[in-house]
Amino acid sequence: MIPSPLPLLGRALVLLLDNTTADNKNKTVLAYAAWLVETGSFDKVTLFFLPKGHTYNKLDQVFSALINSLLKSTICTPEQLWEPRISNCPPTDSPPPPHLTGSLGS
Repeated sequence: MIPSPLPLLGRALVLLLDNTTADNKNKTVLAYAAWLVETGSFDKVTLFFLPKGHTYNKLDQVFSALINSLLKSTICTPEQLWEPRISNCPPTDSPPPPHLTGSLGS
């Protein structure tokens, strides 16, 4: 069994992918997802393909700010990945989901 890349995240992998056959909707991505389950890296892999125009919604804007923050950071441990980065995200009208407001492991 190959150990899960980030054991803190659990045994299920959920991927949100662009809805393109060139990049994501192809045999290579499906084979890789199947391989991750077959080797025991994850118990389950779920693929979601996002609808056309999704890059204009609030979630994608916040995610883009988060990714830009991560790309400017040096991350050496899983714990550093979870350090608060919300200050780099654009403001939203609604509070974050409850599962994102607790500390790691809660």
